[in-house]
Amino acid sequence: MKGGINLLFLLAIVGLAGTILYKQNPGVTSARIQFVQKKMDLGILPDFKKVPYVFRFQNLGQSELVIHDVWTSCGCTAALAQKNRFRPGEWGTIQGTLDTVGKSGLIEERVYVVTNEDLLDPIHELVLTGSAQPSPD
Repeated sequence: MKGGINLLFLLAIVGLAGTILYKQNPGVTSARIQFVQKKMDLGILPDFKKVPYVFRFQNLGQSELVIHDVWTSCGCTAALAQKNRFRPGEWGTIQGTLDTVGKSGLIEERVYVVTNEDLLDPIHELVLTGSAQPSPD
């Protein structure tokens, strides 16, 4: 009886370790998002403007990529995925605007994208930077 319990315990440990290793090194059959760039410098930004941006990506995996959610670090930034599902090899975009009203100096805002990838942390961080110039009075 004791040998059977030890064997079950050993099998449970091996299964858990395999799951953890798979999550750290997903197989080629999973979805995999690859952004052309994850940091975008928007340059000098005029005050009182909504500045558009676009992050391009491709699904490099062998399974359908699903974008579950997109959100931003600030109410001054809007972001939206062009759609939610992407076939293997398909390209897509996350696009939006950065509102510079009342901002001056260096700006750094973030866009977060949650996918169905087999990763321990399937949240991707995209960074927008720029320098806001106040309007001359």
